[in-house]
Order: sequence, then structure tokens, then C-alpha cells
Amino acid sequence: MNNPEGIKKMSETKRELSRTHLVEKAADAAFVQSKVKLAVSGNRRKRHIGFEEYKKMLADGISVTEIVKMTSKHLVYFYNAILNGKITLAKDDFERMYCSGMSLDEIAEKLGMSRDHITHLREFYGIKRKGATFIRRLSEEKPLSQEAKSMLVGSVLGDCHIHQLGYFSEKHSAKQVEYLEWKASLVPDILSPRAFTSATSVDKRSGNTIYSFSLRTRAHSFLYDLRKKFYAQRNSRWFKVIPDNIGDILDESALAVWFMDDGSTDWGYRHEIKNGNTKPRSWLCSESFSVEDNERLKSVLTKKWGLEVEVGTREIRSKFSVSRLIFSKKGTQDLHLLIAEKVNPCLRYKICENDYVLSRRVPFDPVKIKEEFDRKHSIII
Repeated sequence: MNNPEGIKKMSETKRELSRTHLVEKAADAAFVQSKVKLAVSGNRRKRHIGFEEYKKMLADGISVTEIVKMTSKHLVYFYNAILNGKITLAKDDFERMYCSGMSLDEIAEKLGMSRDHITHLREFYGIKRKGATFIRRLSEEKPLSQEAKSMLVGSVLGDCHIHQLGYFSEKHSAKQVEYLEWKASLVPDILSPRAFTSATSVDKRSGNTIYSFSLRTRAHSFLYDLRKKFYAQRNSRWFKVIPDNIGDILDESALAVWFMDDGSTDWGYRHEIKNGNTKPRSWLCSESFSVEDNERLKSVLTKKWGLEVEVGTREIRSKFSVSRLIFSKKGTQDLHLLIAEKVNPCLRYKICENDYVLSRRVPFDPVKIKEEFDRKHSIII
């Protein structure tokens, strides 16, 4: 004869043992959930329960059965799978597989996991969903040349911005139009018909017209990698940072691009007159990086090429100070010799005094440059 009370007691005991087991596992669970709320299927009365909240509810004596009544059973099954060690895929490994072009179905099949768990895990880690267009682009994209990669590394140290979606954008003045076009020539496979744009604006202080010229590429997996290496989030804002392996990816070509973007040289001229036998001094405007990052850059420049360089500071409107890399007179000479063959002709005034003098005398018409640029790149105003 059946014993309803006995069956009920056995069921309660089993649930309690299951809850106790999960609580014990929760103490060792190192998974950290992002701020993204996981999808909860069912009617509107069901609510989202975060991973830490779920662990606390278990610790407070609430059974899995009771929790399921509050939220999605699929969400609870996913959390239980984590606690029971059935899900061990780390965020970095997941992101690497996903960004390589594997679909969620392919990842699930490779790891022997359910598709629901993989979907929840992507949301759990806060990894943005990538659709069919992204996967198709990866399957069709061509690898970049080493020259292009070096240019992009130098650019991210300098003036360019790499968007979260994996594309490159950069803006220059009329004097650097040739330089901007040279950069574009190194990445022809990721340029769209509207890669170039131009714009004018008025300086509120002087009333002068400012001419700007921009380049924007399509997304590429190498740019995604640079984004992950060179950007970090602090207080909901993104900042450029220097990766620990900067010494491995910074070569002479990248250094030349970085200097063309952000480097300057004081040749000792004041009001077009040379100040005696003053030797030139160069610096890199690396103010966007922290003091620690500048020290890391200094270490690489010194150890890799023997360049004499120091981390200097300057004040911005007497409000705060920023860091920059300043080369000694000998370091300046060594730097110029190191990158001489890599520097674009339109920017040789940064490393050659004769070119600097000539550049001050050559007539400059930004209006004409813009007209030619717009016509050349079919920019419709």
C-alpha cells in the first residue's frame, strides 16, 4: 500500500539534499555574471534572478522547486549546470571561439552542451550577439599584410579609434591628406566606396574655417583583436591602454606610424630664425595613456632599440598634468635614423630639418585640397 506521507517526506528530503549539495558547490563557483539580464521565457510574472541571488536563495533554505516557480526553469537548469561543474567554458575561451566565426550551434556541438546553455552562457558573460552577417564576413575576409598590421598598431597608439564593432576610423587635417590616403592603400580589402569623408567647421575662438578629412574601414578580426588589447573600460567609459605584450607587436614600421601620428620635433626655430646650433628634440604626445602605460612604453623603446627617452609631464590650463615621452638629443637622432625609411614624404618635416624649412615656405590652400579630395573620392556634398 502506498504511503503518501512517506513519499512526501522522501521527496522533501531529496529536495533538501539537492539544495544542500548545490549550496556546497556554490561556495567554490568562480563564475562572475555580467550586468546583462539573461532572457526569461514564460509569462510576465516570471522574473529574472541573477546568479549571486540564486546562490543566496539556496543558502537561505529556498528549494529549487520554489525558485523555479518564480523564474524560468531553463535559467535555473543553467545555474545548476554551472554549480554541478557541467559548464566549465571560461569567458576568454568562449569569446575566442565565438569571434573566430563559430556559431552558437557549432560551439554547443563541439563542447557537448545544450544549445540553451550556450545561449545563456553568452548572455551570462555579456558577450554581444553576432549574427549571420558577422559569421559570413569572417568566412570571406582576407588576412592583412604585415605592413598593414604594423600601420594599424602604430595608428591605435596614435590618432585612430577602433570601434567596438571592429572598424577603424581616423581624422586628419588638410596637410596630412596624402598620409591618410597612404594608410588606406595598405588596407584596400576593408575599404567601402564611402571610406573617405571630408568636413568643415568654424573655430569659435578664432573664427577660422577648419578642414578635416576622415577614413573609416569595414570591420576585420585583426581590428577586433586590437580593440581588446588596447581598450579598457573604467567607470562606464572606454580608455586606451598599453597591453603587456606591446614589445612583441611594436616594430619599426609601427613606431614610424606612431611618430607620424603623434610625434613632434623642435628644430630650434623661433619666428623663422634658427636659434644658434640648437640640436633637435623630439617627443611623442602620449597624454592619452597613464603614467604607468608611458613607463611601459619607455621601457620597450629603451630595451628594444636603445633609445634615450624619459616620461615628462606638462600642465593643461593649470588644472592637471599629463605625461608624454620626451627623447634626449641623442635619442632624437637615433629615433630619426631608425624610422627614416618608413616615414611618408609628406611628413618628413618631422625628422628632417631641410624638409621642415621647405614645408614652412610651400604655399598651402586647404580649399583646393578639399575640392581635389572630394572629387578624387567621389564625395557628394
